[in-house]
Amino acid sequence: MKLAKLSLAAIVALGVSAFADVQNVKFSGDAKLYYGTNDSGNNDLFDQTNSAGQVALDLAATADVGDGAKAKLAVTMLDTLGLENNLVGNVWEGNAQNQWWVSEAWLAKTIGNTTVKTRTTRN
Repeated sequence: MKLAKLSLAAIVALGVSAFADVQNVKFSGDAKLYYGTNDSGNNDLFDQTNSAGQVALDLAATADVGDGAKAKLAVTMLDTLGLENNLVGNVWEGNAQNQWWVSEAWLAKTIGNTTVKTRTTRN
């Protein structure tokens, strides 16, 4: 039993030391409300049936992950927040379900005067 406790303690110590170099973590983000309306046909300009709306939330985190390496992860989420039931008749993305995706992810490593960066983006 002591061997199992020692192994668990060693695993915890390794896990803690693996993340000890993460420094300078920065978080950023913004929220946007999109609303559009159309006064065509017999409806008024702000009539619910001619309006569309949705909320977008962007969150990002960047960090120095140690030994000259940096990383960033950004996520975008779309949601209606129930607007389609009260204020608008349509949503921008065609359905009323939550959607999210990784909008940007990269890892960069600096060696001497050279920086190598792997990156993926989706807009």
